[in-house]
Amino acid sequence: MAIAAYFAFPDYLALGAQILAVIIFALSVDLVLGYAGIVDARQAAFFGTGAYTAGILAANGWGEPLTGLLAAGAMAAR
Repeated sequence: MAIAAYFAFPDYLALGAQILAVIIFALSVDLVLGYAGIVDARQAAFFGTGAYTAGILAANGWGEPLTGLLAAGAMAAR
């Protein structure tokens, strides 16, 4: 399904990447909270810090996504 969507909707690749990132986050939260029973707010804080950094860069005209991703990862790891 994902491969078909890649070729059928090439203009929506950024939206697809955002959807996949949220899916991965939701699955990791389910793993941590559901199976392990560990309440961990740091994971959401890391995700939120990275998303906030990427959003601020995009709002200020930073159009190149790979360096924005690296900046978001660096801020989340900080």
